[in-house]
Amino acid sequence: MVQHRTRAFLGVILSITLLTVGCSSGDGGGGTARPAGDTAAEVKAAEAAVAEATSEPTQILITEPLKEKPIEGQTMVYLSSGDPSANQQEALYREALEAVKWKLEVLPVDNTNPATTLDAMKTALTLTPKPKVVLFVAQPKAVWQSVIPAYEKAGVGLIANVVGPLEIEGPVVANTNGPPYIEQMHSDIANWFIADSEGTGKVLKYEVNDLPVLSTGNDVFRETVKEGCSQCSVKVLAGSIAQASSGEGVPAMISALQADPSIKYLITDYSAWFSGIRSALNAAGLDDVKVGSTSALPTTLSDVKSGAQQATTLLNNAYLAWVGVDAALRFTAGQPVGPEHSNTPVRLITSDTDFAIPEEPSPVDYQTQFKKLWNVG
Repeated sequence: MVQHRTRAFLGVILSITLLTVGCSSGDGGGGTARPAGDTAAEVKAAEAAVAEATSEPTQILITEPLKEKPIEGQTMVYLSSGDPSANQQEALYREALEAVKWKLEVLPVDNTNPATTLDAMKTALTLTPKPKVVLFVAQPKAVWQSVIPAYEKAGVGLIANVVGPLEIEGPVVANTNGPPYIEQMHSDIANWFIADSEGTGKVLKYEVNDLPVLSTGNDVFRETVKEGCSQCSVKVLAGSIAQASSGEGVPAMISALQADPSIKYLITDYSAWFSGIRSALNAAGLDDVKVGSTSALPTTLSDVKSGAQQATTLLNNAYLAWVGVDAALRFTAGQPVGPEHSNTPVRLITSDTDFAIPEEPSPVDYQTQFKKLWNVG
């Protein structure tokens, strides 16, 4: 069972793929079922993983301090899609940079049009003063690898965010929210499904595999269920980013659930795809379907509080911003950026969670801990 816990992501769907993986023998899907006698042990293991995932982290994952206080007045560039999540992240980067008296320049991109990321990367190298690093989101190396020689020549670093598997070499400084975070988040929600269904659940998994960060997470979810629950089954409903972000995924989910009333769980690889899902389920007479997601938005947490969703993973976006800035400071200072920059504390939030907790997960004093490492605390 995958249990990564390095604590320290018109009108009708044009292309729908239904697959079955890790199934029981009665479901007729791929994979080899294990004896039903394993179920109790599988549930116990999943419950242990859930207990750990729902615990509150207290320490940031980076521990090595900077050798000197950062030089003030430097510039970092953020390539922003301009959506609410990106705007929130921009504000968080500004907050972290203010601690070391750095500046943030923002260049617009459209994440549905990869060419805009490449163009913005080229533009960043023409800015005056020259930035120390450029931070971008989601786009795989195939999109921007042609600018690597120019960045090497200019001595400007590239910091990727939620890109999925990516080799750290040349001007690529870090991959924040990289594979360790992705694996942790998706294994968490998979273990919740196994435990909550008592090892016998059937889930409809809505997947968008257009970007490596999403496809990597989806692979982890399916593998966790396949290895950790011999009597569980997963049916995959695939859509595109354009379809999911426009709301076209929800009607397709409802249709798939109506086609197989035995499915009592619905999980997606990104909570944003679930806008209005509980109302749609109730209207379709599917009020007994339990809903889980990853990368919670503020509305997702409210849905779990109200019972509209049953589980999600809560990412500390502010921590993510400070990790990106930490990587930029270390690159500029000539200090190594470690694998801990690819991970972020994640907390599994369920209907059993005590909602007296902060709406961002712990560690609650992450800012103080980072400032101490930066010699500005």
